[in-house]
Amino acid sequence: MDELDAGPHQLGQHHFRAKFLLRGRDRAVVDLRGITTVRGQAEERAEHRPAAAPPP
Repeated sequence: MDELDAGPHQLGQHHFRAKFLLRGRDRAVVDLRGITTVRGQAEERAEHRPAAAPPP
């Protein structure tokens, strides 16, 4: 099991976090495009996300 797969498995063992599941449209996107594509897109967005603005 690679590092990315180990994390969600461990999170699923936590009672509170185990309740979060992909449903509806989110699940359909993963089924259609595949988890590898969805993870890749998430990583791209995280890399290009602007930094938080300094407090006023």
